[in-house]
Amino acid sequence: MEPCSFALVSYHRLKDVSTLDRLCQTLLDHGFTLDEENPDLVLVLGGDGSFLRAIDEHNGKGSYLLINTGHLGFYADYGIEEMDDFLDDILSKEPLYESLPRLAYVSQRTESLATSDIVVQAEKTIDLTLYLNGRLLCSTKASGIVIGTPASSTAYLGSLLSPAIPTSSDIYQYALIAPVRNRLYPNPIDKAVLSKDDVLEIEVKGKASLHLDGMRKADAISETFQVALRKSDPLHLIHFRPRDNLQRILRSVSGIEEE
Repeated sequence: MEPCSFALVSYHRLKDVSTLDRLCQTLLDHGFTLDEENPDLVLVLGGDGSFLRAIDEHNGKGSYLLINTGHLGFYADYGIEEMDDFLDDILSKEPLYESLPRLAYVSQRTESLATSDIVVQAEKTIDLTLYLNGRLLCSTKASGIVIGTPASSTAYLGSLLSPAIPTSSDIYQYALIAPVRNRLYPNPIDKAVLSKDDVLEIEVKGKASLHLDGMRKADAISETFQVALRKSDPLHLIHFRPRDNLQRILRSVSGIEEE
């Protein structure tokens, strides 16, 4: 890879801090420059939560690579024990780039982007009314809603029995959390897969919290907001090993590691 500016992000103290020092010094010795404010490449040492947090703090700018020091490492190409392999690859191989679409959250209060999912969650049931492209889709009570990208289809959405999306990047989906089912709300459309052109509008009435990519953004929201797939402002991942969403799902969910 051609030398570029980079930032190292680690939110948890590593057991062996010399690993971080070695990584930084090796890159500096080969012409890379350290830039914590506006890097071309963001290297994250941690788990998936640290990875999503780094994306949030850098506003999704630049390209990203996760070196896993956590457990699952869904987005990771390397484990911390593979540092020698990573250093060999970044210095000798041309990178492969992958673009992941993100979800846009738009309300009168704010506008934000999410790489994984947008979650509205309440301790008690709240009123949720969903509109699809301006047409009423369902109106019900539930404990919340999860809207996610294909990359998140096996995370919170998977626990709500939503389908995995292994290959497409042109769709997103939602699932209601514990929807009420009675004679007043007999048949809510509690799950749906939407296209890249679909705009989902959600009216929330009641006390609920808002989380983007697992990070709490607001408490006690009661507002109307829109969600749509924002392919024009994707997240850029960098790889030195072939990797796509299907491979990530197979490895993380089924334990299958493709050669």
